[in-house]
Amino acid sequence: MRKTISHAFILCSLLLLSSSSVSARDTLHSLEGKVLWPGDEVTAAKVKLILSTNGNITRFGWVRGDGKFSIPGVTAGSHLLEVSAINMIYPQLRVDVSADGRVLATLVENELQRLPEPLIIKPIGRAEYFEKRTPFNVIGFLKTPYGLMIVFGVFAVFVLPKMKVDPEEYRELVDSAKGLTSGAAQPQQASPARQRRLADR
Repeated sequence: MRKTISHAFILCSLLLLSSSSVSARDTLHSLEGKVLWPGDEVTAAKVKLILSTNGNITRFGWVRGDGKFSIPGVTAGSHLLEVSAINMIYPQLRVDVSADGRVLATLVENELQRLPEPLIIKPIGRAEYFEKRTPFNVIGFLKTPYGLMIVFGVFAVFVLPKMKVDPEEYRELVDSAKGLTSGAAQPQQASPARQRRLADR
């Protein structure tokens, strides 16, 4: 009889402990904090908080005009908190909520950096939606075939006339420049005048 009573007592104690642990785990808490943004670039209407648990979105939250927020119905455990805002980038946070409602928040990329409670979330940069246009590069343009043609044209128009150049050599120079710009330079046969000069040497 006594053994039966003791067994029943132990069974009841285990049931009470399990029920208390389950109730503590299922207790809902509120996650509170504040989102900061610079100047008037972002408004509260453009900021949304996303709370995920085990890869599934469980809660959404919105901020007030002063940046403060409160996400109710958060269960104990580990969660991922993301801030979605237009024009700004915020870090992802790992949020651990204990059974008694205490919150421990760290950065996903650096779990050693702990955030204060209540949470204060600061942006890490501005979002760039368009690729910046690269400025015009004069040197880069002159290195292209079109740039080389323009440079040679200017040289041929303004510099060569002032130099004492044989017409045959000038024609050969023009032909060789055309071959270089087209990428298919062919060996040119020397003109008769040039051959005579070379023979005289």
